[in-house]
Amino acid sequence: MMTRPEAEAIYDAGKETVVHVLLMRDARIHALEEHVQSLENQLAKNSRNSSKPPSTDGFQKPSPKSLRKKDQRNSGGQPGHTGHTLKIVDKPDHTKVHHVEMCECCRRSLADQEPEGLEKRQVHDLPPPGGSLSPGIRPRSKHVPADTSTRRPSPRVSTLRCNTARALRRRPFT
Repeated sequence: MMTRPEAEAIYDAGKETVVHVLLMRDARIHALEEHVQSLENQLAKNSRNSSKPPSTDGFQKPSPKSLRKKDQRNSGGQPGHTGHTLKIVDKPDHTKVHHVEMCECCRRSLADQEPEGLEKRQVHDLPPPGGSLSPGIRPRSKHVPADTSTRRPSPRVSTLRCNTARALRRRPFT
């Protein structure tokens, strides 16, 4: 930064010196303004308006734009529609009590304390698959006079073949 005595010395040096210093300062200001503009342009880029990957967006990710067209109806349940919800079951298959082991704030043990209240929640799990896998074994018999091997045709219960069944079919039995 220029001090007052330096500015007065330039003024006392004459008109040409003052004009030269002003033109140099103007060129420097113009270069700095261009540099600031390029940095602002860099900061304004994100994955939506440039070829940058989304991982470079940082914490200020742009909000996602919906591809749905604006409709007259609001989102969610419409007026007059009766809602359906999962009701609490009177007799569940099993009940699991989740005991509090420690305080969330100070991490002290709460194992010996009685609970001050109970909160009931219901979890709907899918039942275990009811089907069973039973690989079929088909012995092969050799008919010596006709020089052919014969086996019983497989039952067509399912068109899907299991890798286990294929492996058993290829394995020689001892």
